[in-house]
Amino acid sequence: MKTLPLILSVAVAAFAQTLPESGPLDDGAVAGAIRAANEAEIAAGKLAARKAQSREVKRFAKMMVEDHRKNDEKLTAAVRQAGVEPRDSAAAFALKSDSERHSAALAGQKGESFDKTYIEQQIAAHKKVLETIDRALAGGTRRDPAIADYLKSTRDAVARHLEHAENLRGRDEQPKGEEPGGGR
Repeated sequence: MKTLPLILSVAVAAFAQTLPESGPLDDGAVAGAIRAANEAEIAAGKLAARKAQSREVKRFAKMMVEDHRKNDEKLTAAVRQAGVEPRDSAAAFALKSDSERHSAALAGQKGESFDKTYIEQQIAAHKKVLETIDRALAGGTRRDPAIADYLKSTRDAVARHLEHAENLRGRDEQPKGEEPGGGR
């Protein structure tokens, strides 16, 4: 069970890193990679919901689990409407491999160190996913309208997750006893 941890952010980061090198992905390959990322986010969120020290980080982790379950349901509907099947690709395989390899980094963390590592990984992963989705939407690959709409809606959710994680990091950077915004 030690490989569950950071599956989320590593998975998403791996997905983002592999897309440009492997060239444009068709709708089935994009769907397969996003499915793998959703599964990774759910697993890492479950781990963080159990191991995080901060209530805010636990809440964020639970939100990640719920949002990615819902996102996976939306993905299922989009691929059904588009008539494509999510499939493994170099991006999905790299995502899974990197997730397993890097999840140990989070599994070994405890307390504040766990919280900080989890949030930093979330920030990095969500930034890469935003870049990846933007490239997929702007790229030369023709997308089925259902998949394109799904990617646009997913992009909005990823941006909200990134903002939330950055806000949590900002709270951690405040001196003890100081409220965000400068008050005491």
